[in-house]
Amino acid sequence: MQAKEHYTNQRIRDWTDVFFSTNTGYVAIARFGDGAIKEQTFHGRRDIKRVKDMTAGQEDVYISINSFKGWHEVGVPTREAHNLKQIRNIAIDIDQYDLGLPKEEAIKEIQRMMNSDMIPRPNLLTHSNGIQMFYNIENGASPNDKIAWWATYITEQFVSKLKHVGADPQVKDLSRIMRVPNSINSRNNSIVEPFIWKTTPYTLQELYGYCKPFEEVYSRRKKRHNKKLPYGTKLINNVNYARLVDLERYIQVMGGDLTGKRNTFIYVYAFHQSLIESDFQSLMYKMQNVERRIGSRSKEKFTQKELETTVRKAYDDAKTFFEYLVNNDFKITNKPKDGIRKPYTSENLVKLLDIEDLPDNEQMTFKTIVSNRIRKLKDRKRKETHRRSQGIRPMQEYQQERQQRKQARIDELKKILANNPSISKVKIAEKLGVSRQQVYNLLAELKSVK
Repeated sequence: MQAKEHYTNQRIRDWTDVFFSTNTGYVAIARFGDGAIKEQTFHGRRDIKRVKDMTAGQEDVYISINSFKGWHEVGVPTREAHNLKQIRNIAIDIDQYDLGLPKEEAIKEIQRMMNSDMIPRPNLLTHSNGIQMFYNIENGASPNDKIAWWATYITEQFVSKLKHVGADPQVKDLSRIMRVPNSINSRNNSIVEPFIWKTTPYTLQELYGYCKPFEEVYSRRKKRHNKKLPYGTKLINNVNYARLVDLERYIQVMGGDLTGKRNTFIYVYAFHQSLIESDFQSLMYKMQNVERRIGSRSKEKFTQKELETTVRKAYDDAKTFFEYLVNNDFKITNKPKDGIRKPYTSENLVKLLDIEDLPDNEQMTFKTIVSNRIRKLKDRKRKETHRRSQGIRPMQEYQQERQQRKQARIDELKKILANNPSISKVKIAEKLGVSRQQVYNLLAELKSVK
């Protein structure tokens, strides 16, 4: 049962209200040419008219569904997940043409599902060659780990419901871009037409009301009637979803080329995805899309039977692992001889996927698949950020300030000695406001400079 719609004063009257709903962060506008981004700029709410003027009637122009940190925070804005400023939309991309389904029939089916309360009515629907659905989040949401996985979970649930009309399971990255309304899709030379279907935004809780509750997902294999599921279900769900986000990030970082690691990656991805999917058929549908993405770039080729064998192995192992969790009150104990195939540790995955060969700045973008070295580095940066927020300056600034104060005293000492070469050390100390020992140190410093 979906959540009851709440009242809000916020209204969506134009497609720009979906993307520029708040003043927090900057939206990316990207121009494509020859299959690659030729130009990318960032714009705030004050730039709405400029964005409309620069994109209307232009070919292959895209807009980010969420906003990113600006120049005052990161120097040069980038459309990377760790630079997200605000989650503004849940977006679904539908490629009905891949199924040979006419666009009109796909839209008719979407309307039927809305009328049956299977999915909520999108705030904005656009279509050209395919169909895009946007659910605007009231006042935006902070992109912290908990909210990020929640938004991703909702996206996956909606995609799963719409897969029969061509919903693309690959399109769920929070930093992704989609075609700008009123621009032109060069694939069929059609305008990306926007339609406002709902004028009030949603809360994440309302959208989650149309999803299968994750407590139910995790209790699907062993029902506990009239019993509250332990906190461990939520904890396992958080960790598992963070791991899946990291695996998607790995595909991006590697450019899809997983030669030499393909079988391991498929097994690991399928294992964690098995803890979300309700049945093997749904899992295979998901993994076929994952394999398709990495298969086009990797030198190794999987047959359908090899893929199914690997996915089946992961599914069975995950099923056994879940039953073990239920019987162990959702606590994982390290008993190597218990016959339970548990998820790979971060350190093991780092080695298996050669993640330590990646540059540090890319390793830092992973949440769970990190080495001890990167974890310590991230912890140090986190503490430094906390100290900065408390008004504590970096050591380099302190040292620079100390050096400046020292140089100022040396300069003052020079003036004092020039006016009175025979002045005593005690008088110098009084004039400079320092101890006599510091005077000796300053004199020694002055002598070494000469």
